[in-house]
Amino acid sequence: TVLFVLGGGDGLAMRFAVADPQFGNGTFSPGQDPTNPRLWSFSSAVTGLANGGTTTITVAQGSGAVNVYDVLQGVFPFVQSLHQGTQGKPVVMWFGVGTGWTCGACFLDYPSSTGFDTQVYIGGVGNEFWSDAVMAHELGHWTMASYGTSPDEGGTHVLSIKTLPGQAWSEGFATFFGSTARNQSTYFDDQGSGLFWMDIADRTYQSQYYIDGANNAGGLQQRIDENEVASIMWDVSQNNNRTRLGQIHNALSGPHMNRSPWPRGYTRKTWTVSNMGAIENIQDTGESSLFLADFLDALNCGDSTQAIRPVITAATVQPVQGQLFYNYPYPVTAPMCRSGFCYGCTSGNQCLPGNTQAACGSAGAACSNCGTAACSSGVCQ
Repeated sequence: TVLFVLGGGDGLAMRFAVADPQFGNGTFSPGQDPTNPRLWSFSSAVTGLANGGTTTITVAQGSGAVNVYDVLQGVFPFVQSLHQGTQGKPVVMWFGVGTGWTCGACFLDYPSSTGFDTQVYIGGVGNEFWSDAVMAHELGHWTMASYGTSPDEGGTHVLSIKTLPGQAWSEGFATFFGSTARNQSTYFDDQGSGLFWMDIADRTYQSQYYIDGANNAGGLQQRIDENEVASIMWDVSQNNNRTRLGQIHNALSGPHMNRSPWPRGYTRKTWTVSNMGAIENIQDTGESSLFLADFLDALNCGDSTQAIRPVITAATVQPVQGQLFYNYPYPVTAPMCRSGFCYGCTSGNQCLPGNTQAACGSAGAACSNCGTAACSSGVCQ
């Protein structure tokens, strides 16, 4: 018998897997530990396999789980390569045929009884498990939890309705990350109400209307569409340029984004959402949190050449059809930097970008001279 198992790792332990909670048909709340979960696997008798032949797994047998795993096994090494080989937190993606979740699809930064540190929930009802964009988005949350700090503003969020800046940063980064992992700026989803899509490269929703942009007079902590955040990030990455992507992930994992309190002074909020998607009953917890402006500071302060500044300006101030619809008021010439934080490499007391052969490195490590080798994402290769 040949056994196919939907799990992978580093040779020492399983680091990622797709598992069935075996809850059966119905809609369940994420976070409850399954009592009898099973790792998705498929077997075939050797005598039934022809050399060069095809093995077919039907939807009823769990081909959706294979698609979930296909995304997972691609994203895990992709993000690892952007963090100098450091592995993300062990993650299990829960998927069962006929098993839906009250959240639709979501991420939980909490260990499961199966030994994985984080969990992703993918619905097994309808067509949602065929959307690679949905899976990659949830793994964007996993990336932030593995290498950065989450603003911890979660919960219901509604398409095209502006939300609080912490949630907008979390959701916007996740959508941006999913687009970079798939190398595609369009996002497709179907959570039971029909297919919808958007394109963060040209900032449009499916009906060709534009994402509602930020107001220049609204301040940095204004409510903002999470997909405007994703669009800003996509433009900062210059359409998924690998060098820019390396800078973005260096900033995400650097000390500026991972030490509380954060300089911009945002505090985490809680709220409820009405049946129409309106945000109500906002409560300020007083706990320091982070949002888009803190990340732009991290990116800005980590580039001693200041070459990133015009890129940030182009991403945050966007003319559309001859009018200025997008103007997130980030003060690009006055970032709030923290003393001693370097996201490139250090040479003496100088912080360098860390992206050249003569001075290669990241996270404030001493610069390396790559000689004839290339410098990619802060590593001589």
